[in-house]
Amino acid sequence: MATLRFIGYLLYRHYKKVKYNSVPYFSTICAMTLLAFFHVMQILILTNTAAQVITYKQTDDLMTKRLAILWVMLPIGLTLCFLLPKKLLNELKYEDVKVRRGYIYLITYGIISFAMIFIIALFRSL
Repeated sequence: MATLRFIGYLLYRHYKKVKYNSVPYFSTICAMTLLAFFHVMQILILTNTAAQVITYKQTDDLMTKRLAILWVMLPIGLTLCFLLPKKLLNELKYEDVKVRRGYIYLITYGIISFAMIFIIALFRSL
């Protein structure tokens, strides 16, 4: 839980500083939901159940495909909203050294997670 709070703090702090972003809490929840979705997809691809969980036909329109993915991402996002309320993110404080190192780890983690989806999918398709 401490790691989850720290990641939330890093993202919330980043989105609060960005001038064009007026909703840093929502952006934080969306970014964390996307990271969690990467892990869910990795597990689904490894177990060959991605097609059963995210069901749509190749002939479906784009909105239907997006709604199918939304049904997987929505529970993750709602869970994160309950685990990381906005008040908690505003109250968290960490040392600057830990924050700088955390940003580097978070970027590396995101890149590796995204790459792992493609690597797993590539090996599954062979």
